[in-house]
Amino acid sequence: MLHKLFGSEEVFNIHNDDVAQYAVVRFAPESEEIVIDLIGKIGEISFDVANKDREEVEIEGVIIPVCGLSTLIETKKGVRPKDQEDLIFLTGKKGYLERHRKNNS
Repeated sequence: MLHKLFGSEEVFNIHNDDVAQYAVVRFAPESEEIVIDLIGKIGEISFDVANKDREEVEIEGVIIPVCGLSTLIETKKGVRPKDQEDLIFLTGKKGYLERHRKNNS
């Protein structure tokens, strides 16, 4: 998927074991101004758990799976100030979306 999106051969240096072995595997193709972190586990949230709550976004015609809002909220329940700020924002967003869905039903 990353190869299709960026056309970079560098992606073939990443192996399945890397994501299991390291907390974060960073992919930053030289030709792009973007960095993608591949994360196998955040806190108690494993890839398998996050994968059950995944959403798909389309970027330049490529479908990319990302963790869903509920899982993202769970990953932000840490002690870092940035995570606490993110948690407030994401919880508010979830509440807004839930109210919006109820009003449109």
